[in-house]
Amino acid sequence: MDTLKLVNGRFEELQAERLITSLVDVKIEFHKDKINGLQNEEDIKSSEKRIIELQNYRNELLQTVRSSNGMVDISADISLKI
Repeated sequence: MDTLKLVNGRFEELQAERLITSLVDVKIEFHKDKINGLQNEEDIKSSEKRIIELQNYRNELLQTVRSSNGMVDISADISLKI
């Protein structure tokens, strides 16, 4: 298994907000693009549900960052299994 350490650091509040928003929004856009190519109603609903989950999670993370009053530690990995 290969792992990419995508993010690992300490960020000021504004930097953390921008980073979280950017990362989650890329995944949201992935699902929106995926929906455009899908025919199966079940798959479309699954992607729509995931978009809502990601939006809610992003909002929760941003709320946590805003209440931190300072620096925030963020780490994110991408692991690949074949």
